[in-house]
Amino acid sequence: MRIWPVIAAASLLTSLCVATAPSAGAAIQDGMPGQTEIDGQWSGLEPDGVASRPYVKRLVVTRGGVATVAIDNTGSVPNPEVTGGFGVAISPFNLCAEGQTPAPGVCYATPNRVGITVGFTDSGALHTDFSGALASSGNINVDQNTEFDLTIALNTLGQTLRWTWLQGLPTYWNVTNIGQADATMRVKFKPRLSPITSNGGGCSQIPVMPTCEYSSAAEYHLQATMVLSLDQTLDEAFTGSLFATEKAYIGALNTGYDNSGNPALTWGIAAPTTTGEAANLPRLWAVVSDAALLNYFGVPAEGDPRTLFSVAVDSGSADPETGGWQRWTAGARGTDGWLISTDAVPVATSSTASGTSELRAKSVVAASSSYAKAVTVNLKRKSAAPQVMARYSAQTKKTTLSFNGSKALRDKCVQSGFSCRVVVEKIASKTRVTTTGLVTVAATTSKSAVTANTVTGVNKAPRNTRIVVILERKGRTGGWTYLASAGATVTTA
Repeated sequence: MRIWPVIAAASLLTSLCVATAPSAGAAIQDGMPGQTEIDGQWSGLEPDGVASRPYVKRLVVTRGGVATVAIDNTGSVPNPEVTGGFGVAISPFNLCAEGQTPAPGVCYATPNRVGITVGFTDSGALHTDFSGALASSGNINVDQNTEFDLTIALNTLGQTLRWTWLQGLPTYWNVTNIGQADATMRVKFKPRLSPITSNGGGCSQIPVMPTCEYSSAAEYHLQATMVLSLDQTLDEAFTGSLFATEKAYIGALNTGYDNSGNPALTWGIAAPTTTGEAANLPRLWAVVSDAALLNYFGVPAEGDPRTLFSVAVDSGSADPETGGWQRWTAGARGTDGWLISTDAVPVATSSTASGTSELRAKSVVAASSSYAKAVTVNLKRKSAAPQVMARYSAQTKKTTLSFNGSKALRDKCVQSGFSCRVVVEKIASKTRVTTTGLVTVAATTSKSAVTANTVTGVNKAPRNTRIVVILERKGRTGGWTYLASAGATVTTA
């Protein structure tokens, strides 16, 4: 379980975040070293220091409809020229220096975490609070409607990117060539308020943990900050995923299972109960890709999750500012998937709550802290998912599959002029929506269910293969349409 520092100015270069009670009356720091000084840390890290770290390819800042190109790095310069008063810091978190032995609470082997902060420069320092007096006096003119368009070359160190956390409202997200030295990420986002404690600390573990010393923060800073996780924390399905928050220390999705052993998702957030004298109202956003929906819910691209799932938030609107679903496409938003968001909600206090809420079938629940209990977001099916069983025989090297759908699905199949079939497809990987057809069989109806049983070819779906089983219906005018689906992992008979 990694612990890493919150990206607040005073703690950016801290090697490890240890939760301690905030000190009353301490001054809130906003300045941090520029990239040249930070590269002094990178140069002492393995492997290759500055030469291997991520670097900025392009930064465009749009204010009031006017775009300013702050960085245009057409080559591979690790510390490119910046104009317009802006600056970007790329900082190592928790990484062991050359010759240092990795140990919990000390440092972690490369790769681990990398912080990226967009700020503005003044007197040789980089400042991160766009809402502060210094930003105002310098006419930086960045507010919550400003959009940053940032492209990062992940380089050899960053090619192992698993997930990214952002303090901001995402409007575009794209990652290409993960696993290669030419991997890049591009994110467009609007800065959001960060809770700042008097000593710059916070609770930033991923997966989100149920304990947090910081139940209150001193004030908010308007920041444009993020963290790249380069190790294998969280499931492989989240490779290239983006999690985002407002007024929170951290937030992320995680995978789990319900009481019946079905895949489920959890959504945890760590946030203070109050900031200053007022209640803190955090928000959560997550880009859930079509690949994740396919793998963990068995929903192929033709299955619209808005009709299959309900999201229990304060508003069902698709507006990312108020909560609900918003469809993203690669052409317009950089990713084929959905942006799921919540309304701003109060964070209740509880001295007895711990861990995560009980996982329901196909649900998303938030983690809770023993000091600051987070909001719960439920993502669950509106009706029961079909039951699928897939058993591989080592003797025959074939997989036997069974499908059982509800009476409601059966009723759709027996309507006059309609027929149903079951299509079984092999999922290529946890990070793509590519599937390979295995077998198609006509569905059978009884008084209370729609079922199908079939067997795959030899070695077509061995043990641990992830499959999606789709029920389709054909009407009088021809053509098969999606009715329902479920995912399954092949087990041994």
